[in-house]
Amino acid sequence: MITVRTVQELEQELTKLEMLVEDGSDAVLQLIGDQLTTWESIVRLHADYSLALRIGKLLDKLRQYWLALSWFHWVAQADAVEQAALVLTGLRMKGRMYIKVGMYNEALSFLVAVEQQWQNTFHSEDRNLAILWQNIALVYEHLESYDAALEYAGRALKWFEAFGEEHDVALMEMLFGICYKAQRRFDEAYEHLTRARGGFEKHKDYLHLARTWHNYAELMRDLGRMEEAIAAWRMSLEMKKRIHDFSGQATTLHSIANYLISESDWYAALNYITQAIAICHQYRLQEKEVLCLDSWAQILFALGRYDDLEVCASRATFLAGSEDTQHKVVALLQKIADNFEQAGLAELAEQYSQNAVQLIG
Repeated sequence: MITVRTVQELEQELTKLEMLVEDGSDAVLQLIGDQLTTWESIVRLHADYSLALRIGKLLDKLRQYWLALSWFHWVAQADAVEQAALVLTGLRMKGRMYIKVGMYNEALSFLVAVEQQWQNTFHSEDRNLAILWQNIALVYEHLESYDAALEYAGRALKWFEAFGEEHDVALMEMLFGICYKAQRRFDEAYEHLTRARGGFEKHKDYLHLARTWHNYAELMRDLGRMEEAIAAWRMSLEMKKRIHDFSGQATTLHSIANYLISESDWYAALNYITQAIAICHQYRLQEKEVLCLDSWAQILFALGRYDDLEVCASRATFLAGSEDTQHKVVALLQKIADNFEQAGLAELAEQYSQNAVQLIG
């Protein structure tokens, strides 16, 4: 890569990298390399906040959310009078990064404040406000406040439909479907998820298509239509493999395994859960790995594989170092201790019960 020295060169470089991202290139982050410090020097020298916004959005697409957050934070500090739209876009994107790093409560309070500021500044509805409503709806869905999520999603959907924003319409249809599914309003969930699926297929958005298939599978499961559920989960899994969504793959594999556990199909469940654990281990998805270990422990106990159950407990104990996983590991170790007690292995039961207590202390 040629080191950029001017704003014009940086604009040209970003245009090239943005095209590579759209083409699905996995090499963009490597191409950026150690250029970010130079880019920051150029942008700050010229106080070019619009260019900073482009860099933040590029990093967002590359899933470098913490780095993107710092760029959006800087954009939000521009002159709020002269560049009000730019500042509010930076604020909205900053809130969006809070969502992507899992800081949902912070994201909610931040985005609601931005909404009020936006309405006070512009006194009209535009695409940026509709996207903001979309983001707020997403946070409420994550926080399981489904009525609030539906209210904001409805506002956004109405605007996107009025202006022919088909892809954003599909996103809101998916969100409606997820919320209705959680509320067990199955007919409405089916209608919205089916429409969302068609929209994502049209726009070749495989990331959201995979999520829609996953939620459709859960809907079929809840309706007792298990053959359709398994087929939909497998469709979701194939989509996630195509786009290298490893966290999503682990989620779907875990869902399939849990269904097979409910059917006491232990060896088939073992096949799926071990794939999920391998992905979690490789990509350091620790919180998700603990959930998978819980299912693995259930399978191992049912099959009488107590040596492997000890391996499972040891791996779980190793993962207890994170605050996000500790309470889940404690619960899992206690469950494994109960399994050993039921199997007549009193010493092992005592050992893992003590390990659980030590982690609490």
